Amino acid sequence: MTKATGQDHDMQLFIELMEKYGITYSVGGGYVWAGGHGLLDELIAKLIELGWDKDLHQVKEKFGGLRFYCGGLTTEQMAAIDEAEAKSYKICAIY
Repeated sequence: MTKATGQDHDMQLFIELMEKYGITYSVGGGYVWAGGHGLLDELIAKLIELGWDKDLHQVKEKFGGLRFYCGGLTTEQMAAIDEAEAKSYKICAIY
């Protein structure tokens, strides 16, 4: 068995993170670049702490930053997402 690299490896890390928190998502509904998984892990933990129902629509990288889409959020939860998205611009991936 060969080790996954690049996007395959990043997708595997994403899947493992979703399983860790028991989050269901649509196939193709999530991807985070290398280096962004720690930030995503922190964000999900914070959202769950704030009462998030784990209804995830999509996660992706766009224009060098994290995008985290879900519905029915409180003001505190939206602020946590905004903070993580802003923080994501300071993280880079090196392949």
